[in-house]
Amino acid sequence: MLKKIIEIAAVAFSTAIVVMGFRSIHGLVVCFGDSITYGAKVDGKSWAYFLSQDHPGVNFINAGRSGRKTSDKQELLPVVKQYSNAEYYLIFLG
Repeated sequence: MLKKIIEIAAVAFSTAIVVMGFRSIHGLVVCFGDSITYGAKVDGKSWAYFLSQDHPGVNFINAGRSGRKTSDKQELLPVVKQYSNAEYYLIFLG
């Protein structure tokens, strides 16, 4: 069931990316978030993975971490520094 939810979320995010015009970029997109971003309990098939399958010209980096909370937002700056060449940063915290 969780895998199906992740796949549905990936489709929703993929649709959002199309609307945002990501089809025209070729570069790096960093996905920062919690366990949903990380892909906990879905055999490595996170929504960032599915986005990379749908958009082969874009390199999606999965910077999700299980257990990350909104209060852990200070973890974002090191990720931004590590991937300073990214075109976009997608930030999902709950």
